[in-house]
Amino acid sequence: MKNIRINQPTVIYKILGDEAVLINYENGKYYWVEKIAASLLSSLEQGIYEIDSLGERLSNRYNIKGIDISKDINDFIEQLRAESLIVDDDNIISNSRPASESPNQPLEKLPYEKPILHVFDDMQELIKLDPVHEIDGRGWPHLMDK
Repeated sequence: MKNIRINQPTVIYKILGDEAVLINYENGKYYWVEKIAASLLSSLEQGIYEIDSLGERLSNRYNIKGIDISKDINDFIEQLRAESLIVDDDNIISNSRPASESPNQPLEKLPYEKPILHVFDDMQELIKLDPVHEIDGRGWPHLMDK
């Protein structure tokens, strides 16, 4: 079973409810996702790294009667991989259920929509010039060495 994680520190991201924004400092692109795609990133953030567990969690959260979401999830993960937003990492241990999810309180199922990765490159050159992604172990910002 493959485990995946967000490609940090190359990629930074912020999850805002059912939306997320990601920036890849290597290629200068930024990305926007919503709904099931943001849920997938949230699951990664909460420690669910195994692809099968991600699909199972999303199946439990969305109304998918009569829909096989595995192809959609795998296609979306391949898009994330192609944009270097995630990487395979078999050295991490995946949680089966994050602490914030209680088995005694079923969540209301949300309508299913295919996950879509929206890609933007209109600020590509500016993002690649931004010095924040060229940091060392001291972090950023710091005083310049003399």
